[in-house]
Amino acid sequence: MIKKSKLNTLEMANCKKIYFFIVIYFFISSHVPFLGQTQNDTLKNKSLEELFNLYSNSSLKNEQIKYINAFVYVAKKKNIKKRVLSGYQILSSLNDDEKKLLYLDSVINLSKNAPLKNYPTVAYNTKAIYYHEKGDYKNALENYLQSNKFAELEKNDQLIFLNTYSIGTIKRKIGEFDEALLLYRFCLSYSKKDLSKNSYTYLLTLLAMSNVFYELKEVDSAKYYNRLGVKESLKQQDIEKYHHFAANQGIIHFIEKRYETALDSLLKHTTYFEKNKDTMNLAYIYFYLGKLYDSKANKKEAVKYHKKIDSLFNPNSKYTKEFRESYEYLISYYKEENNLKKQLFYIDKLMYFDSILNATESYLSNKMFKEYDIPKLKKEKALIQSEMENSKVRLKSIITLFTCIVLGLLFLLYHQFNKRKKYKKRFLQILNNNDQNDCDTKGNLDKNKIDVPENIVNDILAKLDEFEKSKKFTSNKITLNSLAKKLDTNTNYLSKVINHYKNTSFSNYINNLKIEYIISEIKVNPLLRKFTLHALAKEAGFNNTESFSKAFFKLKGIKPSYFMKELEKRNQ
Repeated sequence: MIKKSKLNTLEMANCKKIYFFIVIYFFISSHVPFLGQTQNDTLKNKSLEELFNLYSNSSLKNEQIKYINAFVYVAKKKNIKKRVLSGYQILSSLNDDEKKLLYLDSVINLSKNAPLKNYPTVAYNTKAIYYHEKGDYKNALENYLQSNKFAELEKNDQLIFLNTYSIGTIKRKIGEFDEALLLYRFCLSYSKKDLSKNSYTYLLTLLAMSNVFYELKEVDSAKYYNRLGVKESLKQQDIEKYHHFAANQGIIHFIEKRYETALDSLLKHTTYFEKNKDTMNLAYIYFYLGKLYDSKANKKEAVKYHKKIDSLFNPNSKYTKEFRESYEYLISYYKEENNLKKQLFYIDKLMYFDSILNATESYLSNKMFKEYDIPKLKKEKALIQSEMENSKVRLKSIITLFTCIVLGLLFLLYHQFNKRKKYKKRFLQILNNNDQNDCDTKGNLDKNKIDVPENIVNDILAKLDEFEKSKKFTSNKITLNSLAKKLDTNTNYLSKVINHYKNTSFSNYINNLKIEYIISEIKVNPLLRKFTLHALAKEAGFNNTESFSKAFFKLKGIKPSYFMKELEKRNQ
């Protein structure tokens, strides 16, 4: 069915169907009953008819080979050349590769100088099909031509058609379309001679003709033969061929740029090929659906169908170079997406596809692919691998940096947690009057360690006690000099007494008194709890909020804002 070299596989399958009927006819005609043979205990003593019947009734290949080997032995012993040839022909069908060719060569060598009916005609044809399937078109052509030469001598029209059609297929495969067209015209003429007998070959040739014409960009001729195919397949009630022609019409619409009609036609027949697991035709339908959706700027759907082609591919697939475009499309798509992993994945897929294609299409004259040749693919693969490696290094650096940031954040969170825990503890201690940072107003009772007369020390301590009780420390004008004057002493004595008996400096002594005072007031006076920090600072005798906060934190280990906030929560 479908465009370009896709038909190579389909045509090969159809050729094999024709070949099967020819060979069956040939074997039946070559094995008329052998009367008068004596049956013995060993295979070599059995008659040719008995051995052939044993072969025919067995379903095990090893047994079949054993019976036909005995068949050849008996035929040689009786010097029946035609039976020897038929035995070798059967053995070729039971073996693969080298053994297959050895048996076919045996048939050819025994019969080419003295041809018999079907010999060496069928052997050459069988060799040609073998090479054709392997992609060895040079040897395939040589053997098709040899088979045709002997078929013409025998006037074997069926094999002449089969060989000519197959040669046309190879000519199409290697791009010699004009020669392929001449050969297909001969096949069409042959089929038309007796459509009742040649209906299948007629449909097959119409399909090939349609494809050659649109490969030559002669769309009108392609449409003409394709319509004949649709009409004839419906007439013959050949559902398989009908779907082939119908889907083929969708591809012709694509070439005509009738994209909506093409899309409708291809989607309509996709289910049939999916149901029948016709992977080759499915691949071509998916291929053109991918191209159609790309033409509609629907890259998501285009990628989906190109991926479906890849899902169908295996080393035994008879795909052709057209499908490289699907891998090229996927590579370009993921390059645009900056997805290096997917890009590398499909580069590897394309390189593998090329290796299979080059191995199976050895006769194609041009293996150099324009956009994605092997050296370029390898270079691009190396660049992507390098980029991926660099990405890994960058990723490791990012992960390391991220880890450091996370660890830093965890440390900060842990620090904040401990800080809050410590603050909570200090708050409760302050609230319960059991914090240990309060200023020691009772003083140090050891009076022998400072150079101040004892009577003066006692006088200063008594006056300080009165000073504290009268709350005169809440004034923001108090200095060491002003307080010394009020206490009728000098600054030197006052400073020494405070340092020794209050265990702190003068400024800390005054600040601590103010902080203890405002805390005690806040505890008992609900109105103060509504004050701002600035108002509280003024109430305690500080000139500004900053000095108040510093003094509070220095004495109590927490900020006044935290203390007030926790106190408010507790009261709620």
